[in-house]
Amino acid sequence: IEVTYNAEKTYQQMVDLIRRNPDINAIYSTTGMQIQLAKAIEDTGKAGKIRAVVFDQNDEIFQYIKKGIIAAAIDHDPFSQGHDPIIYMYNHLVAGVPLSPNRIKCKASVVDFDNINERVSVE
Repeated sequence: IEVTYNAEKTYQQMVDLIRRNPDINAIYSTTGMQIQLAKAIEDTGKAGKIRAVVFDQNDEIFQYIKKGIIAAAIDHDPFSQGHDPIIYMYNHLVAGVPLSPNRIKCKASVVDFDNINERVSVE
């Protein structure tokens, strides 16, 4: 589904999606509305039945991982995506350092139930 940046509308779209597809067992979300997805899964009674994989990591997402509602959260390293390209370009423009003809890979990490305690303090 196409997700908007209206939290209530996104939540309702997710609830509708889940109710229209009772056999759904996984949802992959690339938007910034992961919490609405998690709430929709929880509110429709599908926790443990639908495995959600989302992008970004924060304390609220970590809580949903601990609850078993979000299966995994992927994080792209914003520093590698934002800072490093600027440094490469600066060095190229100012010092004449050639840009690499190869793809420059960005780090990524995945947090799930197995490694959640490495990311958050145990309560």
